[in-house]
Amino acid sequence: MEFTQLTGKEEVNTAFSLYPDDWKEVLLPVWPDYEGTARVYALLQGHRITTLGILFYEKAPEMEAFPETTPRYFSEGKPYIGFLYTLPSFRGRGYASLWLKELRNILPGTSFWLTVEDQGLIPFYEANGFSLEGKSNTKEEWLLRLHS
Repeated sequence: MEFTQLTGKEEVNTAFSLYPDDWKEVLLPVWPDYEGTARVYALLQGHRITTLGILFYEKAPEMEAFPETTPRYFSEGKPYIGFLYTLPSFRGRGYASLWLKELRNILPGTSFWLTVEDQGLIPFYEANGFSLEGKSNTKEEWLLRLHS
């Protein structure tokens, strides 16, 4: 397994094509606003992407659910993990956990945070060291944080 940052426009576009359609509908139209400051990371098995995700450093799409927390975390230099996705044929093998572990390995001492709209994902992130910080007052969304 190899954990790598995708830097070329073509390889990023290829990776994004693997996302579910509803994720692409959110991400692709706004990606030009983020590509200069965000980083795309992939976990590879051979040359095949098993898991990918994006680290946002200054802003991220659809952050309305936590209007006070979002600007504060970004101003404190805490990157946001977004669009973490394991391809269906690779699920159940621990690749998303490995992706998170590798991210922590290349950025030691960094506090990460993320949001989930599926409450069922909270135990997965808690098992990977995240703690539940709160629930949105406006929608079904939860914020979790991994302390450095």
